[in-house]
Amino acid sequence: MSKKNDHNPKLILNVTDVEVAQTRSIPPRSFVIASGEARTNATSPRLVRCALPSIPETLQLDLEADDGPLPVITKVTAAYEIEGPHAFRQVTVHAETNSMSREVPPGEKAK
Repeated sequence: MSKKNDHNPKLILNVTDVEVAQTRSIPPRSFVIASGEARTNATSPRLVRCALPSIPETLQLDLEADDGPLPVITKVTAAYEIEGPHAFRQVTVHAETNSMSREVPPGEKAK
C-alpha cells in the first residue's frame, strides 16, 4: 500500500480489497472488482483508468465516486472489465489514502 494520492479529487477514502477474475466464456473476459470506503454518502462508484504515468504491464485504476448529500463513511464496490487480450501482469487500484495491487498471472483460473 502506498501513501496518499493527490492526482484525482474524486478518489474514495481507501481501498480495502481488489480481486481479479476471469469468466469461463470463449473468449474469456477479465474483470477487476475493488471495494473500499468513501468519506461521503458516495454515489456511482467506479473504476477508471488512472491519469498517472503508465507502468509497463500494470493496469492502474482509480476507485472513485461522486459525493452524496451526507458526510458519512460509505462502503463501495466497483468493477472494471479488461477488454480483449491484454499484457497486464498486475492491477493497481488507487484511493485517496492508499493503493492496492494484485498480480494477474498468465492463464489465470476462472472464478
